[in-house]
Amino acid sequence: EHIARFAPAIRQQAVLTHAMPPNNFSQMTDDERKTLARWLGLETAQN
Repeated sequence: EHIARFAPAIRQQAVLTHAMPPNNFSQMTDDERKTLARWLGLETAQN
């Protein structure tokens, strides 16, 4: 429920602009960002 509410912001910060995590501290890969984008799309579609 919380993720669905914040999905647009998560997508903006982590997927589109790569602003999160700050300085890519966790070394998030492009494939991980694509997976997150797909997951967010499914999550928001279910609600």
